[in-house]
Amino acid sequence: MLTALLLWPLHAPAAGGNWPDYDDAHLKAGREVWLGTCRECHGNPMSDAPQAKDRSAWTTRLAKGSEVLYEHALKGFEGPSGTEMPARGGNASLSDAEVRAAVDYMLKIVAP
Repeated sequence: MLTALLLWPLHAPAAGGNWPDYDDAHLKAGREVWLGTCRECHGNPMSDAPQAKDRSAWTTRLAKGSEVLYEHALKGFEGPSGTEMPARGGNASLSDAEVRAAVDYMLKIVAP
């Protein structure tokens, strides 16, 4: 029971359900992946991950370009402060195309 209480914040529902939807099929597919995998960290203020709606948290990341962000999302990345982006958001069943679509969806949220 104590273990469950200690882990609860890591699995608390992601903040808000008001995530944008777009007409573009690629972004729609990315939204589905993002809601199912990425939102757990990037839409949860209890996480150390940069939040999708926090543009200031993404300034230096955006400057690296989308190819670097794809690589980090696909292969994983450990940031200078020790924060970790697991490969494929921890969902090994995602294809490269699904991961890229999810990154594109989040980039659209961050910098519309």
